[in-house]
Amino acid sequence: MNSSTSTIRSYDAFAGPGDPGYDEAAISFNLAAPLRPLGATTARTVADVQNAVLAADSAGARVVPVSTGHSTGMLGPVADRVHVLRTVLDQPVRVNPDRGIVQIPAGARWDDVVRAAAEHGYAVPHGSSPTVGAIGYLLGGGMSFYGRKVGVAANSVVSITLVQADGGIVTVDETNDPDLFWALRGGGGGFGVVLLVELRMIPMHRVLTGMIAWDATDAAPVARAWATWAATAPRAVTTSLRLLNAPDAPETPEPFRGRQILAIDGSIMLDDDAPENAGDIRRALAEPLSSLVTPLVDTWHVGPVTDAVRTHADPEEPIPYTSDAFALAGIDDDTIDRWYAAAGPGSGSGLIAAELRQLGGAFAETPPGAGAFSGIDAELLAFNVGLAVSLEGTAQARLDLLRIRATLRPYTTNRTAPTFVEEPSTPRRTFADDVEARVDEIRKRVDPDGLFALDVRRSSGM
Repeated sequence: MNSSTSTIRSYDAFAGPGDPGYDEAAISFNLAAPLRPLGATTARTVADVQNAVLAADSAGARVVPVSTGHSTGMLGPVADRVHVLRTVLDQPVRVNPDRGIVQIPAGARWDDVVRAAAEHGYAVPHGSSPTVGAIGYLLGGGMSFYGRKVGVAANSVVSITLVQADGGIVTVDETNDPDLFWALRGGGGGFGVVLLVELRMIPMHRVLTGMIAWDATDAAPVARAWATWAATAPRAVTTSLRLLNAPDAPETPEPFRGRQILAIDGSIMLDDDAPENAGDIRRALAEPLSSLVTPLVDTWHVGPVTDAVRTHADPEEPIPYTSDAFALAGIDDDTIDRWYAAAGPGSGSGLIAAELRQLGGAFAETPPGAGAFSGIDAELLAFNVGLAVSLEGTAQARLDLLRIRATLRPYTTNRTAPTFVEEPSTPRRTFADDVEARVDEIRKRVDPDGLFALDVRRSSGM
């Protein structure tokens, strides 16, 4: 890629409501927060991106880049004032096994990246959904099921190529504009349209992954046992404890149908040089828990790294939902008891999921060369989701979200993880005020007229 703008044409690159291509570009994964922007377009080439940026700039418009639509709910009340630029480049994911690097073009989903890396004996610090756009996740920091060993995913980014407000293309890394490279990794957006990310891969062929689940009515002792185990678990282990309300519907697996279940899922990184350790790790995880209450299902297994991207069973098609996320300092019995009382049997919670994601380890560390969001010093991340299919249902889900947050307030920190915050009303402080001030200075330098100003996800108070 080069910085030439000689191929750019001056024309209105955006479709309006009702025009061909508008609906394809104005996508939102959250059906409860549909996008109806002033204009929208899908860019499939680098020149398309440059054309759209310059056209918007000449018209005095504001541009918000999107890919898979997973973060568009954060636009909130400004959604109808922007021009959406959906970037889905007609380029493959490329792996350089000699460098241990994967090149991710705009629009690539984690499933694409995971499979490409696995073909060469590597894993990547992907998210819990195969359909999330890899670049948006990485720019937001990224909390993977390998994170307690490798840290937030943005710290594995090697370089970023983007189109800036003047239509020019730059590639930034530790030596070329290191300040912008720092700000792009978790700084909250508003710097340009990212075309390509180079990501450092993890040499690993296999992973221990899966889910074990119980009827929640009997499983409170299991939740406590998980907390005790998680507090001292090896860094190779990253798991999630979830209360799931499974619908009574034919598409729901029979063991779960119509029940509230308690599930533990995640991944345990395996050393390719010592595969015999897998059995010991597996037994240390499951046997003490299974001895308390017989599980409904146990799918933990050693398999290829491609298995891990679907372990969490996140929805792969758009749904209407509302959510909340916050970090917790405690991982003791009282934390678990409060959580179970607020979201478990007898609580009245109708949420799809109430989750406690295991943190600690490398998640809490800031390695040399880290980005603006370098980690989160907490033991757990709470992430709660409810369906929003009607006004009444949405109101009830939000009451459930507030009740869980209030019940856990004694343990909440003043931080959260950017990629888990999906609504503008959610408190979302991700770094200190001095970090935000530095990010703002860099943003003003690269986008002085605010072409991307409405794409900024600011850190706010808790």
